[in-house]
Amino acid sequence: MSHEMSVRPPFKRRTLWLGFVAVLLPLAVMLALQYRWLVKLDRASEEAHRAALKNYLEAVTDKVQYTYSWQAEQALDLPS
Repeated sequence: MSHEMSVRPPFKRRTLWLGFVAVLLPLAVMLALQYRWLVKLDRASEEAHRAALKNYLEAVTDKVQYTYSWQAEQALDLPS
């Protein structure tokens, strides 16, 4: 009986460590993948923001050019 008790604790300890590894390894993989995806998402968000600002700037530029062009035509339009 005493021999059985001395064998059990190392076996339980090893089982506990295997359980920790079985839980922590997938967790580490998931965290690494999530970090990688978040970095990709951040880059894509920056590109989308840059594209939106470019489109907005082009729209404002076109509006300003149209307004000043029209005002210049009105100012230079001489009655015949």
